[in-house]
Amino acid sequence: MSYLEVYNECINDLLNAENTNLDVQTDSRHNSIISNLSQEVVSKEIKIFEWLEQGERVRKVASTHFNEKSSRSHTIFRINISMNNTVGNKIITKSSEINLVDLAGSEGIGAGNNATRARESSNINKSLLYLSKIIQELGSKSSNKNVPKFISYRHSKLTRILQNALSGNSKTSVICTINQAGHNKNESLSTLKFGVKAKNIKTKLSINEVSNKTSIDYDSYRQMEEENYQLKQKLQQTEEDKKKVDQLMDSPKTSEKTESRMGRLYLQEVLNYTQTKLQEEVSKANKYHKSLITMTQEKQKLENDLMTCTEIKKEVESQIK
Repeated sequence: MSYLEVYNECINDLLNAENTNLDVQTDSRHNSIISNLSQEVVSKEIKIFEWLEQGERVRKVASTHFNEKSSRSHTIFRINISMNNTVGNKIITKSSEINLVDLAGSEGIGAGNNATRARESSNINKSLLYLSKIIQELGSKSSNKNVPKFISYRHSKLTRILQNALSGNSKTSVICTINQAGHNKNESLSTLKFGVKAKNIKTKLSINEVSNKTSIDYDSYRQMEEENYQLKQKLQQTEEDKKKVDQLMDSPKTSEKTESRMGRLYLQEVLNYTQTKLQEEVSKANKYHKSLITMTQEKQKLENDLMTCTEIKKEVESQIK
């Protein structure tokens, strides 16, 4: 799972505050990939909510003339789900990607309290305009299948990220919220028009399924996550032990008792041992984390290969018919 925001046309990682202004790249299968975006492996609901709450705390919000706490960025909470079934000597892996998108509300440029709010509103409206335009083009394309139409997603970071969800194998639900106040009628009308355009899009759904003897086992994810959690617990305990040793050495009573050479050497030996154990646990935790990321990337590659094969199969079948 991952969590990001699009703020003033910059992509920021909400799970790692150091990852800002990330780039969107396109792979050989025309899928949008965000470089250096944090991906966390979870197996329990509570972990998902914990990451979601962490991201919400750092999301860009501010006060405007319309709302006391107004979202100043679009956010995308992405979850990749895998389910394994064993059939004979093969493992059948079914996968799905869920994108929970929270779009910042459309506002007039004058709705901001200062130049910063005005710039934010301008970028929000710009990205929503391009998204609305693409949705209209997709709806038009769905109603007239005989006319191929090229649609560009590169005008906005938001549309590039959502390209796969809008035009690929997906099921999309749109929830529009409006304000009943009369002075907000222009924004409310614009939101309703956006919803009407989205209703015209038609997508084709198929099961993302991979049959492979060496498919990644979901139980392995769970086991590795549990081991990684235990290592983090040991790491935390080791850090606490180190702090206790430091406090012991700095205390006045300890200073009196360790005036002798043997006392100082003993405490130094304990400190060195604690530091060594700390480094070992950190190394193990990093090793497991890298393994999880590698397995996730391999699984994603298998899923992309399957989708490509499915599309080729459909084209061949349509030509035969």
